[in-house]
Amino acid sequence: MTSDLSSISVGLVELNVGDLYINNFKINDISISDSPIIFIKGNAESIIIDNSQYDNILRTTSDDTTTKIGGTIEATIGGTSEQLSIQNSHFIKCISQQSYQAGGISLIIKNQRTVSISQTSFIQCESDQGSGINAQILSGGTLTIDGTSSFVCCKSRLDLGAALYSTISGANSKLILENGLLFEGYINDQDGNKQTQFGQGRGIYIATSNNGIIETNEIIFNECKGINGGGIQINCQSTLKQTFNGTQFTSCSANQNGGGIHALISSGEIEMNEVIMSGCSGLNGGGIYSTIDQTGKLTIKDSSSFTNCNSSENGGGLYVNIDFTTPSQISVQSTRFDSCSALNPQISNIHKGYGSGIFISGINWDNISNGINLGKVEYIDCETDQGDKGLFIVMNDLRQLCRLGNPRGQYVRSKDYIDEISDISLLMGYRGSPNQFESATAEDLLSKISELEYYWTDSGNQWHISTMNSGIDRLSCGLKPNPCATINYALLLNPLLFEGQYNPNTDIATMILLEDDMIDTVININTATILGNKIAIQSENGGEGKILSYDNTYKIGSNSESNTLFNVNGDGSKLGLYHLKLDNSFVTATSPLILLTGDSSNIIDAQLHIESCIFAQSGNAPFPELKHNLIQQNGGQASIKNTQISNYLFSSGKSVINVESLTDSQEYSLIINRTTFSKIIQQGNDGGSALRATIKQGSSVQLQDYCIFEECICESGSGGAIKIQQ
Repeated sequence: MTSDLSSISVGLVELNVGDLYINNFKINDISISDSPIIFIKGNAESIIIDNSQYDNILRTTSDDTTTKIGGTIEATIGGTSEQLSIQNSHFIKCISQQSYQAGGISLIIKNQRTVSISQTSFIQCESDQGSGINAQILSGGTLTIDGTSSFVCCKSRLDLGAALYSTISGANSKLILENGLLFEGYINDQDGNKQTQFGQGRGIYIATSNNGIIETNEIIFNECKGINGGGIQINCQSTLKQTFNGTQFTSCSANQNGGGIHALISSGEIEMNEVIMSGCSGLNGGGIYSTIDQTGKLTIKDSSSFTNCNSSENGGGLYVNIDFTTPSQISVQSTRFDSCSALNPQISNIHKGYGSGIFISGINWDNISNGINLGKVEYIDCETDQGDKGLFIVMNDLRQLCRLGNPRGQYVRSKDYIDEISDISLLMGYRGSPNQFESATAEDLLSKISELEYYWTDSGNQWHISTMNSGIDRLSCGLKPNPCATINYALLLNPLLFEGQYNPNTDIATMILLEDDMIDTVININTATILGNKIAIQSENGGEGKILSYDNTYKIGSNSESNTLFNVNGDGSKLGLYHLKLDNSFVTATSPLILLTGDSSNIIDAQLHIESCIFAQSGNAPFPELKHNLIQQNGGQASIKNTQISNYLFSSGKSVINVESLTDSQEYSLIINRTTFSKIIQQGNDGGSALRATIKQGSSVQLQDYCIFEECICESGSGGAIKIQQ
């Protein structure tokens, strides 16, 4: 094609001063090296270019440092009365081989001067930056492109290139894109068929700073494609608001991030009203990708919609990476995400496939300035590889965010969301930093990912436990619909997470079993227990003073463990066991099943309370001899009430309960109330198969309200059931 061009070295028109009117000017098949076709300097006055056509213009250069940088037209508009109007014109296959310059029109607009472009098309233009138009708008200049103009299949060679490339800087500097302006990625033939062989064009690149402004009204991007931001890539460093009203993006895509829009917001605000994204795609942010910091703000509102947008990594509709230090803000209101997805069936990656509608990655958030408002967003039929159906947030302070507002969760709740009724998978998140999320193991993700409803719902002082079915050990666990998998995990939770609903200094943290627990081992209750050292463990619907059937009483199994199951010690430590089935430690283990250690019998010392529990040796008769006591009390307060203990065989010197003081100053108190001991056998000649106690001054053992000891046998010692000595 180049061989068919006529080569010239200088342009056809150069204007230094005065007026210029060009009408019905047509030029084609030209290769020009050192100058644009039309060159307008900054001291002219009124310039009008009307009804002109520039077809197949190739701008080359023998010296890439030439000061004449425009492709086909170059104009500096900044004189005292200067203005430029281009109308009813066409730029077709205007190509610049120069670095960083325009293919069609290169503009510098300054000093409150104006340029207007109307009823003008740019078709298959190419360059590094601004294949159709490259415009620098400075010191109050204004560029207006009206809705009768279009950019079709205009391609750029650089990431920051676009059909329209514009930098806007200075107070009152403004780019205005008016109703109906069209950016079309592909060119069609006369029958409307897409001509993919000519490649795919891109939309706009905009950089604002120093109070520069952009206003867009109902412009259209159709099948535009770029490296980042197929439709629009904007770098916003202006403190003023940039507005996009009624902008439409259809089937726009990015090789990397932001299929429709890629927005870097370092200050100021980008506001999108009635924006429509349909069928857009990218790696992150199928519709929009945005990085926000330094007081930047992104607002999407007024019936905006994202439909069938997809990311192959995270954020099917919208991806936001935000630093709240200064603070920054993200607000999405009255917006719908319909059939958006974060899916990639070809690649399995545990860190990808989140945020089918919205993905938020945030750091340095605080609850005073907040900075997030995603309330009243609607998610319809959205899906991801990882399971969320709308929103996914990655943030350290996720729980605190979810508990803000009235009702709680106000700033993340989707439209018409109803607790315990709506699909909880609509709103999910990872409680941790973005860096932790990116490097997390599968186990860590399982622990820290949760449905957001569980964060704003109070669990009070209760943590439900389901070890075999639905329980997951994660930071949000505890509610009955979201149980923890183990008691030990719940005991590791920081009580600061539950501030306002649970006080570890005064409240008892209650573990509620929803089924048998055959997993937990070595449950330590002491001053180092993170959740608190006042703990109750019970079957569901059990508890102090309640009645529960045998079938509804759940078991904590420990017969394969050699270590103590429950270890209670230290001032103020309390353990209550209610409506539980218990057995024994491993047969040859020497550590007791339950160990209470205290220094005195007063109310502030370590305490153990067992009520309505059932103890029975594991396995079937004939039983092997157990080498350990079931309950060992070394000081402190213990009480056993309404409990059944039966069918045990102990080796010599071992009993159901062994009580002693390890030092002369160590005191204890034991009260046994309405409890039955039956079929307890002890080998050897020590005695006290059910209860052995060494009493010293200040200690006491009390049997109250008709305790029963039946078939309690010691092989040859004193006291088949009970042996008390000083």
